This record gives sequence, C-alpha cells and structure tokens, in this order.
Amino acid sequence: MRKFHLLTLTVAVFAMALIFQCQKKSESDMANSVDIVSAMEKFHTVLRPLQHQAVPNSDFEAIKTNAEKLQNLAQQIQDASLPESLKEHKPQIDEYIGNLLEASQTLNDSVDTISDEEILSKFAAVHDHYEELADEIYTLENME
Repeated sequence: MRKFHLLTLTVAVFAMALIFQCQKKSESDMANSVDIVSAMEKFHTVLRPLQHQAVPNSDFEAIKTNAEKLQNLAQQIQDASLPESLKEHKPQIDEYIGNLLEASQTLNDSVDTISDEEILSKFAAVHDHYEELADEIYTLENME
C-alpha cells in the first residue's frame, strides 16, 4: 500500500510539473506572438504616408525606399496570430494575406527596374490588397 501511495505521489508531481511547463511555454509563445491587428497597424504606418503623400507628390523614391519594409511587414502580417473570433475564418483571411504578401513581394522585387507608372500600379495593388484585408477583418469581427 505504501508503494502505491508513493507511486501515486510521484505521478502527481510529474503531472503537475508537466502542466506547469506547458503553461509556461504557452505564456511565452503568447508573449512572443504578434496579433494580426497589431501587425496590420505597423504595416499601415508605412503604407499611409506613401498613399497620401508620396503618391500625390509623385515621390517614387519614397516608395522605392519603403518597398522592402512593406514586404517585411506583410510577412509579419502573415506570421501574426488571429484572435479566437477569427480563427474559423482563417482560410479566407489567409487568401487576403497571400494576395497582400504577393503584391508586396512583386513591388519590392521590381521597384528598381520598372517605370514610375509601373511603380504606381504595383504600389496601388499593395494598397488595394491591404484595404481588402482590412475590410474583411473588420467585417468578420463585427458579424453577429
């Protein structure tokens, strides 16, 4: 009987240690992960001045200078976590994110070799795909 209690106690201690370790890892993962809304806000802080200042002023250098940053931030959006309320819509959100990432990569890969008109066209695609993603997330979050 004493061996049984000792075995039960050992298993209980091991289980508690395992639960604690999993909980600690989960908290660490949550601290390191960025949610999609925060990632989109970062992207928008770069996109907005380009759309509302660089484009109207034909400042192609500003777009060229920020093309890589837009691509990197689009990647961060793709890597970001979704809130529970949006997880069931992950496939459709991933499609919008994929379009944004592809447009950002296309702009960044070609920005130094294309005409100013093509820069505007490719930048417009980045902007439009961001807006589509933002609209989709807003719509899904506000569905009742």
